[in-house]
Amino acid sequence: MLSCQKAVAISSTSPPHEFARFELIHRHSSLLAERNRQGPSSRQRIRWNELRSLFTVTLLGCKGYAGVGQFFVTINVGTPPKSFALITDTGSDLTWMKCKLGKCSSCKKGFKDPPGNFFQADLSSSFKSIPCSSDTCIRDLADLFSLTICPTPSTPCSYQYNYIDGSVANGFFGNEVLSFGMDNRKMVKMHDALIGCTESSEGIRGLDGVLGLGYNNNSFAVKAARMFNQKFSYCLVDHLSPSTKVSYLLFGNNPHRSTRMQYTELLLKALDESYGVNVSGISIGGTKLDIHPAIFDVNADGGMLLDTGATLTFLAMPAYKPVMKALTAPLQKFKKMDVNVPALEFCFSSAGYNESIVPELVWHFSDGATFVPPKKSYIIDTAPGIKCVGLASAPFPGASIMGSIMQQNHLWEFDLANRKETSSGVNCLFLNGKKPAITKHQNSVGPTLIQFNTRNKPTKKIPTSKTHQHFKCHPPPRSPPLPPPSLSSPSSPPTPPPPTTKLRPTIRFSPKFPTFTMQNPSSAAAAVRAAVPIEKEVPETERPYTFLRESDDQEPSSTSSVRARFEKMIRDAQDSVCKAIEAADGGAKFKEDVWSRPGGGGGISRVLQDGAVFEKAGVNVSVVYGVMPPEAYRAAKAAASTDQKPGPVPFFAAGVSSVLHPKNPFAPTLHFNYRYFETDAPKDTPGAPRQWWFGGGTDLTPAYIFEEDVKHFHSIQKGACDKFDHSFYPRFKKWCDDYFYIKHRGERRGLGGIFFDDLNDYDQEMLLSFATECANSVVPAYIPIIEKRKNTPFTEQNKAWQQLRRGRYVEFNLVYDRGTTFGLKTGGRIESILVSLPLTARWEYDHQPEEGSEEWKLLDACINPKEWI
Repeated sequence: MLSCQKAVAISSTSPPHEFARFELIHRHSSLLAERNRQGPSSRQRIRWNELRSLFTVTLLGCKGYAGVGQFFVTINVGTPPKSFALITDTGSDLTWMKCKLGKCSSCKKGFKDPPGNFFQADLSSSFKSIPCSSDTCIRDLADLFSLTICPTPSTPCSYQYNYIDGSVANGFFGNEVLSFGMDNRKMVKMHDALIGCTESSEGIRGLDGVLGLGYNNNSFAVKAARMFNQKFSYCLVDHLSPSTKVSYLLFGNNPHRSTRMQYTELLLKALDESYGVNVSGISIGGTKLDIHPAIFDVNADGGMLLDTGATLTFLAMPAYKPVMKALTAPLQKFKKMDVNVPALEFCFSSAGYNESIVPELVWHFSDGATFVPPKKSYIIDTAPGIKCVGLASAPFPGASIMGSIMQQNHLWEFDLANRKETSSGVNCLFLNGKKPAITKHQNSVGPTLIQFNTRNKPTKKIPTSKTHQHFKCHPPPRSPPLPPPSLSSPSSPPTPPPPTTKLRPTIRFSPKFPTFTMQNPSSAAAAVRAAVPIEKEVPETERPYTFLRESDDQEPSSTSSVRARFEKMIRDAQDSVCKAIEAADGGAKFKEDVWSRPGGGGGISRVLQDGAVFEKAGVNVSVVYGVMPPEAYRAAKAAASTDQKPGPVPFFAAGVSSVLHPKNPFAPTLHFNYRYFETDAPKDTPGAPRQWWFGGGTDLTPAYIFEEDVKHFHSIQKGACDKFDHSFYPRFKKWCDDYFYIKHRGERRGLGGIFFDDLNDYDQEMLLSFATECANSVVPAYIPIIEKRKNTPFTEQNKAWQQLRRGRYVEFNLVYDRGTTFGLKTGGRIESILVSLPLTARWEYDHQPEEGSEEWKLLDACINPKEWI
């Protein structure tokens, strides 16, 4: 904990009437350009194009923001002071800005200095670096992902921030003076404030840094609140309001508070460093929807977060479905539109639209408070003449997130000391500092106040799900998160499109191609990513009848039978695929390695290499037993003793994973994997529930497009899906397109297929049958294509193009495949980890296929996914 005794040039607790004020500037505002030369001028701005990018912003929430932000404040850093425009984020703990200190101490090959405004730390007389050998670096800053690199005792303590969208910020910690204005126009100084100096970055553009407003002893919000009566508040302007309109971020008693403000409990630490609220339900059109209380209960792997860094609002699937059904019912008469933003499910032409037909949405809090957002906060404009329901889905278990658009036009005050005070009401929009105008909506509804009630605060720290945590979004190198299954670990649960470790819904964003990739691992999945090391494998000379522990290998009527049947399914799939590959190759055979672990579990790795048809083919199965730490598991059922603390949580995982690389450039590469995951109750908490889910997918990666082949492949995938639910194929096809996205290239790895994860919202038997059907569809979907193309004549040019596309395959697997990167960082079995890579690949400098060529057609399809059937 950092002391606040030296933090300010005024007393540690200011008089009740004093407050610090920051202008809160929307990223579209021309005022931002005037202050920091970052925002576009009014003439340069093309509002709808910018608005489009608004909905492709990374979902913050996860320890800070790496993409284009929404609301900025300016703050002075150092001595002499220099002004920076920082994005405000209630989901981030660390305040950082682009920075230099002599020679870059944390730069890595391939990382580039972000352009724009820099803080030159060595030119500030008040800057103090933190030595890497200090206890502060080793212990106190581990939560903020300090690195263990320490070449000399005096080297600055460095960090690496890895964001969900793949962006990275590298820098070092220091203590510095931050100065900002008060309401009386005086400047206040915060001494010895912890800041991050980001020296190098990848994928971070258009911002000076981040103002961390999360609930953490090192965050700016907590330190500033200590100076100003333990309170801070903000209003977010309408994202379509005139560019000159701004509002304020205030610390202290807000003079614009209203007697009509409502109070509700604020959950601190229950959802890591995020701000949570107890939502009890949602009403649409005066009718309270049938949503199970567990969906918004932090003690049941649910919850609701307030996040200014998230653009959209994400609802866990069991809440999302009824809310969308009720909201879209009166909108069905409008023409459906496609805005190419996968997270937005329902978009329509606004011709003839009148807001009066939209039912009112009301958020109900457990203590009786309600929040009624304007209808334009959930029926949002996305393009000229197009509106969308501004909600996105997130799997459950997992926390929901209330994003910035839903929060706009209301005053949100965070009382960190459990104090209640009243004052005059206010509109959230301020016009150039003049007296605010009162809109009809705010006059009738009034702002909402969030207050922290320490007496009812949950004491158990719960992972917030999908996207997933709470394990941090950017885990420290000391304990990297366990990734989704790769060939080396087909049993670990993958996280769909969207990625790293903070357990809450997340979106990946590419500046070139606006694509959402959703992720929201269940809390159990998150726990696995922080699991204790699994036992070392032991080679075996022959295949056992089963890798299951004796207690699991029981009759079908037992509760463990799903494990036994899933293991049988994946081993049957391995046998059938290997048999078909060997037959198609015409002579080459798979090499087999069998291994086990002393505590139970094991696997079979099979690789065929340098065959007549296949350059390399790997088909692996594994069964894993492990233990996750108690903090990764939610508290036991209410029926259990409140004094009882759950111990380590056992988990079980099994999966099959395969990558098949043919030699002929006209024959496509295939990848598939299917997996099943369970957690058991801790031994000392028998009342806790078991959790389970399925995941997997099959995708095709050709070098050349033969439409009949692609249509055949997708038809087989659709047929497997349609046997169970007609919504599966379009849903999982889009998920696949989003997941296999090479962000730095702006293109997909291939032509897709299906992909799903954390699937447990259907009957378990149905999902087991679905996974079995998908695995059984691999051979009929792929082998006919191989038989048709394996002997097709080709040229050296064709082969060179295939090798270039293989290079893209390698890039995705080594840069983005979390199973591969985790294995490499943690010293896993290299042969298993890299079995998915082809024998040969190629990279050419700035290779551009000729427009209209067959190669260009493939690249175009990878950049712009198509509906093949």
